[in-house]
Amino acid sequence: MNRIIALPALLAAVVISLSGWCSPPKSGIEHIALFTRSTAQNPVYWARSWGVIRATGKLVPLSATDPNTAFLAVFPRGTYVVQPSTANTTQSGSVNPTTCWATTKITGATYTDVAGSGTGIYKGLTGSGTYSILTIEKLPRLATGACNTSTDRVPGTFRSSVSGIGPISIP
Repeated sequence: MNRIIALPALLAAVVISLSGWCSPPKSGIEHIALFTRSTAQNPVYWARSWGVIRATGKLVPLSATDPNTAFLAVFPRGTYVVQPSTANTTQSGSVNPTTCWATTKITGATYTDVAGSGTGIYKGLTGSGTYSILTIEKLPRLATGACNTSTDRVPGTFRSSVSGIGPISIP
């Protein structure tokens, strides 16, 4: 009987002693992947973060119409504001005239985690990094059969993914 009680106590002691060793680092390289199917100018993105944060959540635009808006990163244990910048970026794209699938890639963009914006465990968070954007869209066809590439078209199937990486620190 004493051995049966001793085993759970031993396991609990091991878990408690390892919990400090297994806790996430307070600084390091953070990776974030974002995904949306929304065609809105500033959509809400599903977010997966790994490195220091290790969580899933979302990025919510602080403005629906301002193209230079910041985003609120919302994770289960807190929030912080991310300010993207597309200055000094490179953009490329193509349209397959047979299928009307269009791709656009933007590289060289940067972001800054806004100091003082963190809540919860992200209070005092600082960081910055680079990101790239890949969008894939099925364009509608015109009556002539050509792909409709006008900016006022009704969008078809749309997907956008963003990948970012950079150093982050949480006090």
